[in-house]
Amino acid sequence: MRNRTAQVDPNNRDADVVVITFDSYPLSTRSRKAARAYAEAGMRVQFVGMSRAGRTGRWSPAGRTRADGIDILSVDMRAPDLEPTRLNIVRNVALTYVPAIFRMAKEALGTPAGVVHTTGSALSLLGVAHKVLHRSKFVLDIPERPGAVAARGSAAAAFARVERIVLRAARPFVDVASVVVEPDVHHLRDRGFDDVVQVRNAPMKSWLAPYVDMPPSPVRFAVIGSIFEGRGYETLIRAAARAQKDANFQIYIYGKGRDSFTGHLKNLSSELGADRTIVWAGSLPSDQVSRAYLDAHVGVVLYESLDPGNDGLSNKLLECIASGRPVLAGDLPENRKFVTQHQAGWLTDVSEEALAHSIVEVANTTIDLDVMGQHCRDLGETALTWEGEFAPIIERMRSTNSASAANSS
Repeated sequence: MRNRTAQVDPNNRDADVVVITFDSYPLSTRSRKAARAYAEAGMRVQFVGMSRAGRTGRWSPAGRTRADGIDILSVDMRAPDLEPTRLNIVRNVALTYVPAIFRMAKEALGTPAGVVHTTGSALSLLGVAHKVLHRSKFVLDIPERPGAVAARGSAAAAFARVERIVLRAARPFVDVASVVVEPDVHHLRDRGFDDVVQVRNAPMKSWLAPYVDMPPSPVRFAVIGSIFEGRGYETLIRAAARAQKDANFQIYIYGKGRDSFTGHLKNLSSELGADRTIVWAGSLPSDQVSRAYLDAHVGVVLYESLDPGNDGLSNKLLECIASGRPVLAGDLPENRKFVTQHQAGWLTDVSEEALAHSIVEVANTTIDLDVMGQHCRDLGETALTWEGEFAPIIERMRSTNSASAANSS
């Protein structure tokens, strides 16, 4: 069910928790789930995000709304240039993101709260300022290994050059840091962070669509997520064109990307004769992703190992498995550890030959996919939930859940 939103009173500025992130509320993943977890724990939450962040052109309206018991502000901002050029990076930083951060700072720092929660190192200094002004507890969520993002044409890759310096300045003020994978726990502890918690990017229980049995043959793969470089799309298309000679299957691709890049991918698919195998299914709202996985037999998650800090274990891998479908995942260290431990799918090198072989193997498998899917869903309803992952953060923050006025007095 989609979240219902309503207009809110801009003068109602008190909160127990302020969540600050680059994403808008509807398009956020970790920050939205964190805000909901705080709200469901009985805390008053102010969510402050951007209306037009990102490289895909999938944005949200600016303004104030209320959803899931949370007061939300998406700051107005210039639309970023999407083509990955050096000039556009400079323009986006100077004309889009810096002005938006100042608008976010005005809102966030003007909201007394017992807890400030920021997602991403680039916003960590807002958390520091909030802690200094309001004596709040500071939760810093770091989804990527510091200094490791190398995606061509992104502002995040540009920031990665100074990220360690920013984190060094923020570190003395951070009460709790959260990361996605276990190696990053040790990485931050080695750099002086005292309290570091692994919070895997699992879905909330309420996000899961009702379980259904596998659809009829042929085997259908589902790829869901923003479409841009580094996620194996070109390799997947070439592998599908090769594999369709030896197996009967379909690949449904859901997501939005830059028109120039998605156009290139569709042209490549046509040139290679893969159009009978690949279906471009368009973008999906978050609340329909679980259903889309269940419409398939197997999910596909193919992040390439371009970034030295990308160990895998993305939210899409966990969302697919939790929904009740096994996954064909790139053989990154944390993917290998999780998929092997839980027997939740297959691993592949993200190369044309290896991926084609894996597609054929899965499409022609004699394994009972219904049994495998139910096993995955059992994980999603027990061990693989955001509520369970985020519980240590909630417990640490409960003692600080006091009135904003008391914190600012």
